[in-house]
Amino acid sequence: MRFNCREKIFERGIFALVPLALCVAALAIAVSFASASEKTAKKKVTCFKPGADVTFEFFFVVPPGFHLGEEPLAAVSFDKKKVEQLPVTIKPLEYSWTREDLAPEETKKGHAQTTVAAKVPVKLGAKCALGELAIPASVDVFYCNIEEGWCTSSHYDTALKVEVSDDKKALSKGSLKVTVVVTPEV
Repeated sequence: MRFNCREKIFERGIFALVPLALCVAALAIAVSFASASEKTAKKKVTCFKPGADVTFEFFFVVPPGFHLGEEPLAAVSFDKKKVEQLPVTIKPLEYSWTREDLAPEETKKGHAQTTVAAKVPVKLGAKCALGELAIPASVDVFYCNIEEGWCTSSHYDTALKVEVSDDKKALSKGSLKVTVVVTPEV
C-alpha cells in the first residue's frame, strides 16, 4: 500500500478552504446587513420642541389621464372636538385651495402635481408630551378624468404625525412635507 503525500495534502487543503470560504461569506453578509442598517439608521426624523410652530406643507398628485380640479382643488379640515383634546392650536380648522393657489403642472411621467405648498400652521402646546403626536385630519382632493370629462373627489381621513422631543437638535419652528397621491377609483 502506497501513501501519496500529495493527495492527502490536497484533500486537507480543500477541506481547510471550505471553512475559510464560509467565514468570508458570513463576513460579507454581516457587512451588507451593517450597511443596510446604517442606511436605515441615517433616516432623518425631524423633531420639534414642545411649543414649536409646525407648518404642514401639502402637495397633491394625480396619475396620468387626470388633472387636478378647479374650485376648490383641495381641502384640509380638522374636527374641533378632536383638536380640543390635543395639546395643539390649529386656526382656522378648515383650509381650501384653488388651482391658482397651488399651480399644478404635469410631470415628465404624465402625473399632475401641485408645485406650490398648501400650508397648514399648527402650534404645539408648551406642555406637549414627548414622543409621537398624531393630529387627525380630513383631506379632500378634487380631480377630473381628461378623456371622459367627469370630475369627482377623493376623501382621506388621516393622522398628521409630529415627533416631539426635548433634544437640543429639536426645532422650535419648521415644516413637514405631506404628499397626497390620489388613486382614482375607476
